[in-house]
Formats: sequence, C-alpha cells, structure tokens
Amino acid sequence: MSFLKGLTTGPNQVQDNRPETWPASTKWEQELSELNFNEKADNEPRFRHLLWKKVFERQAGAEKPFFSTPIETEKITWSIWLTPDALWDRFDTLSWNKLRQGEERRLFKEKFDKIIKEGDATFNENGELELHGCTFFVWTSRLDGP
Repeated sequence: MSFLKGLTTGPNQVQDNRPETWPASTKWEQELSELNFNEKADNEPRFRHLLWKKVFERQAGAEKPFFSTPIETEKITWSIWLTPDALWDRFDTLSWNKLRQGEERRLFKEKFDKIIKEGDATFNENGELELHGCTFFVWTSRLDGP
C-alpha cells in the first residue's frame, strides 16, 4: 500500500466506537455497540459521530482552502482474541462507561456479561473471544492556503 508511506494513521476502532452507519461484524458486537451507544453518555463528540470530517468540509468552501477535498480514506479490518474480562477492562477505560457508579454500574455490567454469554461470539480453546475492529486512515494534500 504505497499510498500509506509516511502517513500518520487514524484511530484504531473496535466495535465500541465505530460509527453507527458502519455495520458490526457480528450480532453480539452489534448488541454490545447498542448497549454502549444507548446507555449513559458524556455527550463529548467521538470518532463515531464523524464530526471530525466537518473540519475538512468547512474549509473546502474557503477562498483559499488549506486541504484538498474530498479527503481520501481507507479501512483495514482486523480481529484480536480477548478474554471476557480483558474486554470488560477495555470497556472500563472509556470515559462514558466510567461515569457509571453503584447500582447503575452493576446493571450495566450484567447486561455486558449477558451479551458475551448468550451472544454468537466465537471463542477459542483459551476461552478468549474474537473481537473485530479496523484501523481507519485519512489523508489529504496541503494546499497553499492563507
């Protein structure tokens, strides 16, 4: 992939932060996304809201834009094997999940555990489940702006 040479990569996205318009890889990951997206949130814009794209779209209308548009994008999909506890630890680092305390946190964890236990996740011989994600790349060219 020669177009990637010298570029800074975009964010790695696992199913918990993908835009809602991107389909989940599995039913259980869709359920986990819905739990994550539809429960308490901190109302901060995230990658999944795609607001970052507006920076490029807005400047394109300027008399002397800074970047060429439309922006170019590429996604490389991947998967990783995690224990259910390791996946919970990952979820527990997300700020909107850290907001949950006490009974609310316990109930959220119960829903999380139910999705893992009753969903269609693929488990390996070590009891790890396959989690899907992607690395999302964005690039553009700098123009001679103001």
